[in-house]
Amino acid sequence: MHQSIRSRASALRAGAAGALLLAALACETPGVQKVATEEERLAYGEALASLPQDPATARQRLEAFIAAYPDGALADDAGEKLAAIALGEERSADAVRWLGWVVTEHPSGDRAEAARLSLAALARSRGDDAEAQRWLGGARFERMQPAQRFVGYRL
Repeated sequence: MHQSIRSRASALRAGAAGALLLAALACETPGVQKVATEEERLAYGEALASLPQDPATARQRLEAFIAAYPDGALADDAGEKLAAIALGEERSADAVRWLGWVVTEHPSGDRAEAARLSLAALARSRGDDAEAQRWLGGARFERMQPAQRFVGYRL
């Protein structure tokens, strides 16, 4: 019985973290942004084409996109999408890895602050308040949309 309650609580925390992540992903971060080339935009669109029907194919294509355009304007978007796919497949460690990649490899990118919020939400869902605060401590709230700031302040 205790295992069943723990499983439900774990599922609820994962669902809450997923909801916070999706809320953060839905908000674009304002600020100076790189401009994607036409080639990069087409490649990114092709990488996303199989979503939502075939996330495994999208994952492979997004990883190939990042390998081809690691410093591109859409690389951070691709990393964030890979994190969302990983969460949808209940692979939170991979989601954390991709979100961390967005923050470390594209700290000035338009998705960095959303990735920080998502990392904080995931840490909080695991009960790791110190890690959540570490991610929030580096967040630049002034670059966030109001909805993102609301999520960040609530964490």
